[in-house]
Amino acid sequence: MSRWIVRWGLALTGAVLMTQTAVAQVAMTPQGWPGVEPPPAAAPARPADKPKTEAPAPKKRAKTKRAAKPVEAAKPAAVVAAPAPVPAPVPEAVTAAIAPVARPAVEAPKLTAPPAEAAPASAEAPAAKPVVPNDPSAEIVAAMQQQSQLLSRLASELDASRATVAEQGRMIAALEKKAATAVPAAAAPPPPPPVITVDTGGAKLRLAGLVQGWYTASDAGVADTFRLRRGEVKLGGEVNRRVRWDLVLDAAKALSVSNSYVTVNGQRVMSDTSVGQSGRMLQDAFVTLTRSSSFAIALGQQKLPLAMEGVQSSSRLETVERALFMSDKTRGGTYGDIRDFGVMAKGKVAKGQIEYSGGIFNGFGETQNDVDRDGQKPFMGRLVARPSAVKGLSFGSSYGRTTAHAGLPTRRDRAGVDAAFARGRFLVASELMTGHDGVLARQGYYAHTTYRVFRDIDAVFRADTFDPDTTVDTTAANVAERDWLGGMNWRIAGPSAVLQVNYLRKTFLDVQPARHVVMANVQTAW
Repeated sequence: MSRWIVRWGLALTGAVLMTQTAVAQVAMTPQGWPGVEPPPAAAPARPADKPKTEAPAPKKRAKTKRAAKPVEAAKPAAVVAAPAPVPAPVPEAVTAAIAPVARPAVEAPKLTAPPAEAAPASAEAPAAKPVVPNDPSAEIVAAMQQQSQLLSRLASELDASRATVAEQGRMIAALEKKAATAVPAAAAPPPPPPVITVDTGGAKLRLAGLVQGWYTASDAGVADTFRLRRGEVKLGGEVNRRVRWDLVLDAAKALSVSNSYVTVNGQRVMSDTSVGQSGRMLQDAFVTLTRSSSFAIALGQQKLPLAMEGVQSSSRLETVERALFMSDKTRGGTYGDIRDFGVMAKGKVAKGQIEYSGGIFNGFGETQNDVDRDGQKPFMGRLVARPSAVKGLSFGSSYGRTTAHAGLPTRRDRAGVDAAFARGRFLVASELMTGHDGVLARQGYYAHTTYRVFRDIDAVFRADTFDPDTTVDTTAANVAERDWLGGMNWRIAGPSAVLQVNYLRKTFLDVQPARHVVMANVQTAW
């Protein structure tokens, strides 16, 4: 825009100089200033006069000469007065300079008009009403005034555009500053790991995975060690938009021993032992039939809908390990993060504010990769509410139960509640789970908070308790354990690469001395 205005200014300056030159030339020409008819040099011949070839009478020639002399003498006077104005570089000045030149040029012929007898009657008529031609200088002045007005309007528009651009620049700078200082909310769960989709002739194949390497160091005679915690390969396929399948294999699984217990006279006695099938590589294998987002059925081996942290993916945990009532499996901590074979219905209703899942399974995780041995099918379900009126708030409940019968004289049930709230940099979550395994009453709970210190670094604090037998605290097998945890999470590349470091102080009332444990986890997910 500024270049265009400069070009207009140069063009106007050139037009002004040309106008001044034209004014000077017109004033110096014998014809005088445009618009004023010069006096005739000789009267036209009448029809009765002699032809022009004959010599005119001396008297008439002398008269004509005397009439012409004053005209010739008057013309230089007008010529001398014409160039008096000084040229000006702007249109207004040019208008002021041209006007005084034009006025004397028009008045000069009236003072030096020829005598009446010098021209015949037929020639005096046009002299009385002279035909004034269009003034070229007036047209130039008018054009330059229009150009000046156009330039003024364009200058105003340019100023307005500059003001708009400056305001937009300030807004963009404010947004950039806000984006640079803003810290993502800790509550918002990280996006799922990226998946690789392969077109296989009509069916889509998805490939994902998770690898976790741990380091654990502790006192009280526990050896420090590295460990491959997980090496999962996840495959998924879509036959069409209503049918899909999922398969999860964990190469880091290690075989373990599975023990069965019965209660005799109030004492828990082991009745059977075998190689634990849950230690096999197969984790998940199920088919999902989807009717809509509000209803779907999954059939196969899958995670049981128990506990908030129990159904959460291992790649999205805030701590290295889950809570004690899910991870302390040697003392009965099987209240979440377990798998079994069954059929489950799930979906979201009320515009996603309510999520449900529930079904019937072979057991509470003890028959993973195996068949049901007692014929009893426990029911388990979970309900989660995420009210849209309070963003970041969620609360849920889990329940599972199987009843005793002649072949299995023990009752097993699970019941729990949970809540989580996220706002800005903070995440607060808590969960309580209770249950019975025969005559044993178990209970576990935790309270947990996360604070995002920097853009990719979180500080984590947790208080965790699990009591495998709420009636007594006498031995290492039944004493309540309380853990105090502090740590940090560094998301090196979002959820795809994470480093976690946790420090735990484990206390066991007065039954065992306290222990100090340091755990580190390096994981990558894709």
